[in-house]
Amino acid sequence: MDALERLLRVAAAFDWVTPVSALALDLWHGGGYTFFLDPSCGGHETASYLRGWGIAVWGLMVVNDVLLLTVPTRRARFAEFLLMRAGVLGVGGTADGQGVRGASRLWDLLE
Repeated sequence: MDALERLLRVAAAFDWVTPVSALALDLWHGGGYTFFLDPSCGGHETASYLRGWGIAVWGLMVVNDVLLLTVPTRRARFAEFLLMRAGVLGVGGTADGQGVRGASRLWDLLE
């Protein structure tokens, strides 16, 4: 680990703005679902991809080598479908415990 990376890790420990703004946006959007992703997928590219499909994205941050990305709860299953289709690697569970495979038809994902 080089000096710059160590400095960024220490500075991230004092970042209180990002979590507070993520909480405020959770409240604004009526709740949010946070995906835990492999940071190698590229956070800004992934967020842009979801926004291109009309899905709001906030709370984009890396914590302990895990990329956190939050979407509105009502769009979480569709976002999960899009992420899986794009080959984005998740390191957590699924949006509802069943995931995309639990949907009986594509329309279920859009609700």
